[in-house]
Amino acid sequence: MVHLMLYFLQYSALEVTQGGPMHIAKGRWLGLLLVTALLLTATPVDVSATVPSRYFPETGHTVRGGFLQFFDASGGIAIFGYPITEEILANGLMVQYFQRARFEWHPQNPGPYQIQLGLLGQEIHGPPDPAVPPLPAGHGTSVRYFPETGHNVTNAFLQFWNTHGALQIFGYPLTEAFPSGGVTYQWFQRARFEFRNGRVELGLIGSEWLAGSPA
Repeated sequence: MVHLMLYFLQYSALEVTQGGPMHIAKGRWLGLLLVTALLLTATPVDVSATVPSRYFPETGHTVRGGFLQFFDASGGIAIFGYPITEEILANGLMVQYFQRARFEWHPQNPGPYQIQLGLLGQEIHGPPDPAVPPLPAGHGTSVRYFPETGHNVTNAFLQFWNTHGALQIFGYPLTEAFPSGGVTYQWFQRARFEFRNGRVELGLIGSEWLAGSPA
């Protein structure tokens, strides 16, 4: 198309150099009309097609661009669940809610830290419970004490924390592990760990936050 446009522009210029006023006018109008026609019939470029996206029919929402890259690189559905909103503007930030998390875009941060997870666990639970002393590591028990919030993480919860994203994904512990209704829970800044049926699961705190009724 570019070659055709150049040809007709050159043709109109040739008319100018080889003819009188009538030829000049004809050459200019012919070149202008042909270039305009070519531009009008050209297929427009879909800019959105260059942004990666994925539609989730389970909840009827789409994840795009950097949020999708972070989602895939950090555990996907197993960690975050399905998207439950589109990207929305909240408190000056572009965010998107998932069943277990809130993605936030912080453009002022350096590249690797522009996408972060909101502190939903802390927003639902509140500030950390009063600090406790470090637990001793006994036989068959793994334990890590976090002086930043004054709480311990042990055994299956510690293994899950270490192997599924650690501080970046879950934040610091806000409580000790505690039993309730046959399930063991522990709150973190960005998550709620739940131990049931011999395995660690993550609470649906994104859904609970949007519903306004945290468990």
